Amino acid sequence: MGRKTVNHNVDKLTVFVNTLGMTQTLQDRVAGEVRAELARQRMTQAAFAELLGRSDPYVTRRLSGEVAFNLTEVDRIAEVLQVPVQQLLSGERAA
Repeated sequence: MGRKTVNHNVDKLTVFVNTLGMTQTLQDRVAGEVRAELARQRMTQAAFAELLGRSDPYVTRRLSGEVAFNLTEVDRIAEVLQVPVQQLLSGERAA
């Protein structure tokens, strides 16, 4: 895969946030939504890491956006947090 293809794929993952005309990557959106849901549930990062069966540093790198969650992880996170996968991807909570 050439550099041009990689850049094109990254561009395709970029979504537009209506407020302030800022852009946000899907990676950032998912990490932000997971952080928000952890706060809503008053779950610590350490407890979350334990439920996922992962180390705290592993979770920290993903929640900070340093490393993207993969689809298998997003599915598992939705299961652990008992939320729809769509919520983690879009940020829209079910009514």
